[in-house]
Amino acid sequence: TPNCLRNWIVAGLWIRVKIVRKPVEIDSALSRVVARTLVNTARGGIVEEDALATALQNGILASAAIDVFELEPYKGPLTELENLIITPHIGSCSYDCRFRMELESAEEALRHLRGEALQREVSDREYEYQL
Repeated sequence: TPNCLRNWIVAGLWIRVKIVRKPVEIDSALSRVVARTLVNTARGGIVEEDALATALQNGILASAAIDVFELEPYKGPLTELENLIITPHIGSCSYDCRFRMELESAEEALRHLRGEALQREVSDREYEYQL
């Protein structure tokens, strides 16, 4: 569906899954863009893992890099592919990223304690997706 691509950043030969609220239909999305590499560091379950395996095996995609999966730790057929980089959900494991996450969390906690409006409130919809 056209809404699938609204949340994708397409730059040159890369597709990067950024922020999406529902699973992306890989066949539908790839039929609308010319891409050779897919990168998903957003949320597990957004990219259909079986469809991704098929796309990589059949040359629809040349390669992919995945840091998040629907069920973790991941033990599915993607582990057998050589044109895929799999990392164990460590996309945010850098000093700068962790420092910023901790700082923003502390700032939000202080806003809450002072009775101020939160700047990065997590919507109920996000919790529903993860259940």
